[in-house]
Amino acid sequence: MAVSQEKGSVRIGPVTLIALVVILCLSVMATLSVTTSRANLTQATRQSQMVASTYANERSGQELLAQVDATLDQVAKAGGTVDGAMTALAQVVPETAVISGNAIHAAYATQTGHQLNISLLINDDLTYTITKWKTTSDWNADEMESATLWTGQ
Repeated sequence: MAVSQEKGSVRIGPVTLIALVVILCLSVMATLSVTTSRANLTQATRQSQMVASTYANERSGQELLAQVDATLDQVAKAGGTVDGAMTALAQVVPETAVISGNAIHAAYATQTGHQLNISLLINDDLTYTITKWKTTSDWNADEMESATLWTGQ
């Protein structure tokens, strides 16, 4: 009984080609992963700077409200008038605040370009009304164009 043995040959060509395609796909995925992580880091850094700036401005605005509230309370307890309150407020509000008539206008800005604009109206009963509390940001298109997500390293 003769058993015929057929010798099977393994073709290296298709296996090598498939391995090459898989390695190429993995390389592309790794590059995209690095690029995405750098973009996420850039965005997270900008977001944290914006939040820190916003909170710094909000804190300054709340301190202004506390000063105005305390001063109006003292003037009211002393039986003062709106004119007396405005004179007293001129002594306690920051130098950057502008007092015009019965209104106080204050602007707070950070180095990152975030601003808080506040306007208060002092009422006849020695209370105040917030007429404006607006947060804005300066837009810098050059900064956005120069943002490099991947340097090729």
